[in-house]
Amino acid sequence: FVGYDEALAKEYLEASNYKGEEIILTIYSNANIAESIQADLKKLGINVKLEQLDYNSYETKVFGGEVDMALGEYGTNVRSVEDLMTMYSRENPNFGAHMAVNEEFESLLAQIKLETDAGARRELVRQAQQIMFDMGNLVPLFGATFNYALGPDVGYTYKASAPTYVFYLGKVTKA
Repeated sequence: FVGYDEALAKEYLEASNYKGEEIILTIYSNANIAESIQADLKKLGINVKLEQLDYNSYETKVFGGEVDMALGEYGTNVRSVEDLMTMYSRENPNFGAHMAVNEEFESLLAQIKLETDAGARRELVRQAQQIMFDMGNLVPLFGATFNYALGPDVGYTYKASAPTYVFYLGKVTKA
């Protein structure tokens, strides 16, 4: 995550087909974050209206492809960057079906699935990430770390928890 760069934002806006039309930012929480985004976009000349919905209505609109832009608190339980990118490819019916399609991105994801050389795979991932960043389908505002603590009389060494942020109670033992 590179942070907010107003000059770069203006450069991307100039390269886009935006003509000043109103964009609706649909949210279900975090109105203050949405208002901050609205203010930043207004400084660039982008006209954003906020639409606050309850969570069920929000999900119905998002998964129905009925939003211009949405702000959601989503995490992931995927185990790799590649898996996360696949969530935003056209093969995922929940998100990908409603995202801008880029054939080069889709082709890179197909190559990543077949590549066994770690260095070559890393380069393909880097290229796909840049395309995803340029498309702006998903813009992470922040990353959060999931923490949990165990007492000295509890044993837990299930390594899959770390990348997935999922705590598996079935793997807890007496120390």
